Amino acid sequence: MNKAVFFDRDGVIVKNINGEALTNPKDLELIPNSIPFIKKLQKQGYKIIVVSNQPDVTLGIIDENTKNALVKKFKELLYKNNISVDGIYYCFHHPKGIIKKYAIECNCKKPKPGLLLKAISDHNINPLDSFIIGDRASDIKAGYLAGVKTILLDPKDLETDYLLQYNVKPDFTVRKLSDSLDII
Repeated sequence: MNKAVFFDRDGVIVKNINGEALTNPKDLELIPNSIPFIKKLQKQGYKIIVVSNQPDVTLGIIDENTKNALVKKFKELLYKNNISVDGIYYCFHHPKGIIKKYAIECNCKKPKPGLLLKAISDHNINPLDSFIIGDRASDIKAGYLAGVKTILLDPKDLETDYLLQYNVKPDFTVRKLSDSLDII
């Protein structure tokens, strides 16, 4: 079985612009320190899997073409930086959405573990040897439910209330991504 590190996308690998949704592909940028971090994990034999809620289409913030352009730009930036990921799993759903095909209650929208469980199955991953790194309580809850070790990237100690809301505690909390290397 394989070991993996699951990454939330926005705020962990991709710069989060003032906490707002990305609405233009030109604004999508990788966080510079995420690039060498991911490469080190790959050298250690970890599969790299991105698991990300992206409900902006169904919420009416962006259209389908913009969504596709953002997905494409993310892949291009990874390629440009010589980062190969083993899987990218998105959830475009939101139960309060305005686009019918995405406005559903699903099992893949974090904090539910569906994205992780699908990747675990697709890539023959041992959850006990794997981690998720996320910047939200929903990432931690999804990791907990999928049976992987959880690392909360929380540089400003903002997620405390949400952790209580989801009734979950991360296995580890770090202030910056590179602090996770000692854990993993």
